[in-house]
Amino acid sequence: MRLFVRLVAPLLLVQCVSAASVTLSLPTVSGVSGSTISVVLSVRDGQNMGAFQCDVLFPSTILEATGVEGGDLPTGLFDHRVVEPGRLRIVMAGDSQNPVKGTGTLFNLLFKILPGEASEPVPLIVDRARAWEQSKESLEMRVIVENGTIDRGVHESRNQWLFVGGGVVLLLSILLVAFRRRFRNTAVSAPAKRSF
Repeated sequence: MRLFVRLVAPLLLVQCVSAASVTLSLPTVSGVSGSTISVVLSVRDGQNMGAFQCDVLFPSTILEATGVEGGDLPTGLFDHRVVEPGRLRIVMAGDSQNPVKGTGTLFNLLFKILPGEASEPVPLIVDRARAWEQSKESLEMRVIVENGTIDRGVHESRNQWLFVGGGVVLLLSILLVAFRRRFRNTAVSAPAKRSF
């Protein structure tokens, strides 16, 4: 029994020490094809997060990753790149004097919605997420992930043509009604003007 306690007690202590966690989440957003949208990668309950890395998976036939911008939380140095089609990698080495704490926007991910037909919402997935505390030990934090989606609508110019087409139909309907009323008034008035 003592041997068991000697072996298990340090493991329990390590689990207690490295129990800090952080939640990363992506929202549900929508946009039309041809437009650029900003997707917020937010942090909830950040507790002295000093370093971070993750991949964001997206359908490369629908989206093109165009950039990453820092959010309202301190990020220190960060970099990003598309490591393969549909996989955006983000790495961050935080500011040692100002680690990420609390809740807010860590990054704004910029995507261009490629031209195409409207589709069902497509997933945005946080993959291989890892985070470390800003401490002497640099303990790895437990990362909880909440994935998001992007809903791609129809192209803006198609919407504009539908709007213009609807306006033309409405205008023609109004003219037709006005023409009929004028024609009826003229036809009814004409016999009244005759005198015998």
